[in-house]
Amino acid sequence: MPKVLIGISANEKPVVPDLPIIHLSSSRNFADGVKKADGLPVYLPVSTEDEAKDYMTAIDALLLTGGQDVHPSFYGQERQTEKNDYDINRDRFELALIKEALAQRKPILAVCRGMQLLNVALGGTLNQEISSHALGSPLQLAHQIEAVEGSDLSRLFTSGASVNSVHHQSLDKLGQNLVVTARDPRDGTIEAVELPNYPLLAVQWHPEFLIDQSVSDQSLFDDLVEKAKAAKQV
Repeated sequence: MPKVLIGISANEKPVVPDLPIIHLSSSRNFADGVKKADGLPVYLPVSTEDEAKDYMTAIDALLLTGGQDVHPSFYGQERQTEKNDYDINRDRFELALIKEALAQRKPILAVCRGMQLLNVALGGTLNQEISSHALGSPLQLAHQIEAVEGSDLSRLFTSGASVNSVHHQSLDKLGQNLVVTARDPRDGTIEAVELPNYPLLAVQWHPEFLIDQSVSDQSLFDDLVEKAKAAKQV
């Protein structure tokens, strides 16, 4: 069986400030995790909403990465923070990717911003500014999680497992049908969600930076590739 193709959402960054030279920008670790799981990674450039269907038809699963804050207009709010780190074109494109992935029943792994955007796509909202969660380097473990017994996540992470933490926003009102499957025991912040009867996992931390030191974090990529293989055989 040919390797499954995992589409990884890419960010955009200028090479030099004030010059119109834009590079795709996303951690190579996402591709490394997919390749270690025996999948074939491909980065998806920010494109138009109309192109989302073609991208999702071409790939076997979607991996939503971290990056800018989701613009609050997409969940019916005004900006409540002094931060101004948004990319509305990226939001629009990735929201369209999520819509098409769900319509085509393609597996999804969503990371940090990706989980927040998924929640918004399903009608949820975000806390625009929280404290005590941007805790230094993503290469360092920051706090433990409590996983819900019997959840998809609990097959990969036990309660008490440690994760990194580099976010300043979090899920507030849950999107339609999403189920919380892990929390930060310090304050109850949502750390993982799933969609019942659908091959989807979403986590608030950044597993891609921990794949060389944590079997559980690599297992998120293994799980995505296995779900893509299973979906392709249906």
